[in-house]
Amino acid sequence: MRMKFYVEGSLRKGTAFLEVREDERTINRVAKFLEKQNQIKTEQFESILRYVTTQDQCKSSLLLAYFGETTKTDCGICSYCIGKSRLQDSFPVKEAIKAELEKGPKNSRTLEEKLNYPKEEIIFALREMLDNDYIRLDLNNTYTLKK
Repeated sequence: MRMKFYVEGSLRKGTAFLEVREDERTINRVAKFLEKQNQIKTEQFESILRYVTTQDQCKSSLLLAYFGETTKTDCGICSYCIGKSRLQDSFPVKEAIKAELEKGPKNSRTLEEKLNYPKEEIIFALREMLDNDYIRLDLNNTYTLKK
């Protein structure tokens, strides 16, 4: 919005803007900066999403890559590394659970009593078998093999 004014006794006329003027001399200086900031924020957000959702790479190597560094070995202490080592170690537990469930439905306590493995390993193997649709959990909290 603009307003025209005339000062009496003067030949001077002018235009005064009542709002901040937005043209190529004012807005473009800020627009480039804002576009760059938006790009940086988008890249940071995508990096966070990649870190959270990636399940096939060491979390420490992802962090190092974010800061421009590299490593040739996995850390061994992040969720990926721990899961990977448990995955390799859980095969015998899964086989033992499978053998017990072939005899009939069992709950986790019965499996703990019958199997000679730590409770944490049995629970981890059961979760993994549930996730992979190999077994099912019914309303009585008993596990059965899926056919």
